[in-house]
Amino acid sequence: MTSAPTAEDHAEVAAIVQNASTSFFGAMRMLPLERRQAIYAVYAFCRVVDDIADDDDILPEKRKIGLDEWRARISAVYSGKADDASSKVLAFCAPIFALNQADFIAVIDGMQMDTDTENITRALLKRGIKCINIVQYDDVARRN
Repeated sequence: MTSAPTAEDHAEVAAIVQNASTSFFGAMRMLPLERRQAIYAVYAFCRVVDDIADDDDILPEKRKIGLDEWRARISAVYSGKADDASSKVLAFCAPIFALNQADFIAVIDGMQMDTDTENITRALLKRGIKCINIVQYDDVARRN
């Protein structure tokens, strides 16, 4: 069974939100404590998985691994095995606010699709740029 989140767990989650979005963090501070903790946990989850998907410094294979790790963490949230701050706070909030596991997995799947699409798009753009250079430019000096 997942242990209840500590004050430090909630602070860690809030720090993710605060570091990512000052306006969201401030606006959500107006919510009652339990709702604020839940919205911070969901936002932090979305922020972290989005950062994994969008990080150009991470190889696509490692992005997939990172997203798969979050799939496992979400599974742990719903099976009573959450063991990190974000997962423990989500595990605490999920039953209170009827947060559905499938919705979290759908977010991760969407991030995976974005990652896959980005890779395809980048590859096509690189090829397209080369083709544009060949098709559109008559003057080699003008290309440089």
